[in-house]
Amino acid sequence: MPKQPSERIAEELAQAQDRYKRAVQQAQGLREKQVVVDLESELGQLVLTTYGQLVDVRLNPEELRYANGRSLAAAIKRALEQGEEQVRQLREPEEPKGWI
Repeated sequence: MPKQPSERIAEELAQAQDRYKRAVQQAQGLREKQVVVDLESELGQLVLTTYGQLVDVRLNPEELRYANGRSLAAAIKRALEQGEEQVRQLREPEEPKGWI
């Protein structure tokens, strides 16, 4: 026997509420985490929040003597882009999203 429209709506509402609760729990869990991305050539590390904010730049003084300003800037830019992608994947896991 086919379900009544009100039953389908109630099921969809329950599913939407479950998705909302999971999203809130995930956001709370991510609030405290940080992502550390290594710069190429062992120049150092970047630290980002899970919301993509740059928290810290840790440079390795031993390796800096082999780098110039342009190469350092390029390495930081590439690491920042990589970190932003990692952060995005943490915030938005690959799971099918249903229609509400």
